[in-house]
Amino acid sequence: RDRDVTGVQTCALPILSIAGVGQILSGQSGKSTQHQWEGNYNLARTIGRHDLRVGADYVRLASDDGVFNGALSVVSPGIDALLAGVPLGITLSSPPSTGASSQRLSFFGQDSFRLGERLNLLYGLRWEITPPSGTFPGYVAPFFPYVGYWNGVGSMPTQLGGVSYAEGSRWPMRYTQFAPRIGLAYQSPAPGVVFHAGAGIFYDTELESIIDPANTSLLSSWQFSPVAGVSNVVAPSAAAAIPQLSLPRVLEWRTSIEKSVRSGSLLSLSYLGSSGRNLLRREATVVPQTGLLQSLEFTSHGSSNYQALQAQFTGNVTSNLYTLVSYTWAHSIDTGSNDTAVFLIQPGYNDAVDRGSSSFDIRHALTASLGYRLPSSGLKPFLRPLLGGWNLSSTLQEIGRASCRERV
Repeated sequence: RDRDVTGVQTCALPILSIAGVGQILSGQSGKSTQHQWEGNYNLARTIGRHDLRVGADYVRLASDDGVFNGALSVVSPGIDALLAGVPLGITLSSPPSTGASSQRLSFFGQDSFRLGERLNLLYGLRWEITPPSGTFPGYVAPFFPYVGYWNGVGSMPTQLGGVSYAEGSRWPMRYTQFAPRIGLAYQSPAPGVVFHAGAGIFYDTELESIIDPANTSLLSSWQFSPVAGVSNVVAPSAAAAIPQLSLPRVLEWRTSIEKSVRSGSLLSLSYLGSSGRNLLRREATVVPQTGLLQSLEFTSHGSSNYQALQAQFTGNVTSNLYTLVSYTWAHSIDTGSNDTAVFLIQPGYNDAVDRGSSSFDIRHALTASLGYRLPSSGLKPFLRPLLGGWNLSSTLQEIGRASCRERV
């Protein structure tokens, strides 16, 4: 543990990483804290056939990075190159010097309306307000200066330039983030049959990256070294204009039919899906001549699609035996399954080439659960408090994944 020239406390964290072998870490990284304030208010009232609800909630997050670590990356193309004395590539990284804060305010209103004896309608609207994130006084954005090759002791690498995250917020103020939702429930004249249908828009407001780059982790930063054998290296140009982020937006829908097959037992068939837009992606550009990082930014270019068919039975087989059996066939497709994964782009790039089965795609899922309540009848009165009322349960799950990420 040491202090830099500004008096800020730092911590050493040496890392040795060899691809295909593993890595060794020693020490501790920077310490940070986060404070959260949250408040909400809801009001409900019934007027005739209408059940009305309105409300609001407010959340504020404030993070403070108490210890800041710079990073020095020494990279070799491989073991053979290292043994042959091929010059090493050097990358330096400087972290942000303080924390940041974000806040959001939401309002909602909904009405559950009984249109008749068999038909219920629910509709509502939610309004998301997400002001730009703020940085604390003295904020300094993280910086990635690049140096060239290092031939070993006695030589001095030449600095080639660098790329810095832009200071301030890339999260513009928007007042049009409305999320309508609607649902229907219809009880068929056929005994025990109920139809459900619903759809709505949902915004993902739980975003640590709202306050990026304050949360930028140097250990997960993508770092580059010059391409071996390149001469007349040119410093990378300034990063492109900082893209404005949008709240990830997901349209979800679901339809189902339910049938009561016996007292306490229910059979249901469902079709559901979702379509995501403005999902977070981390995109990078490099200088073709050198392989050096030119820009590294979050964007809202991601998209996804999910569809599934589901069948489920739940209920009592006997008075003491309960079961739940469900089967789901589904397919998840996206242009990036992790908002911190880095995608290399170039002029004219179309992210459609990244569209494929999600990394977490599960095509088939079968779940079966059994629960058995031990009967207490027939037990001696003095044994009932000890042995009566016990439940035995067991769950079986079978999952079928896609074997690899497929182009779709």
